[in-house]
Amino acid sequence: MSAASDIDSREQLIKDHYAKRINEITLQLQLADSKSVNFHAEVRALHKQLLLADKTKSLSQDELKVANQTLAQLKVRGNCVCTKLPRKVTSLN
Repeated sequence: MSAASDIDSREQLIKDHYAKRINEITLQLQLADSKSVNFHAEVRALHKQLLLADKTKSLSQDELKVANQTLAQLKVRGNCVCTKLPRKVTSLN
């Protein structure tokens, strides 16, 4: 009977060991899963920020082009006024 109880005791120790190990691995898996979910959410948020930044950059570049065109037109008009104004003043005298 002693041999049978030793075998039963040994089987129980093995079962307990593997049950404990399964629980440890399950906890590690849950932690890794939780971290991956958080990481994915952070990546999605950063992706949205990047898209918004790209859109803002594009709009700013368009506004800069328009502003540069307007500035160029104003310079041309200013040059015309500067050359025509002295002529008009001399013709008025």
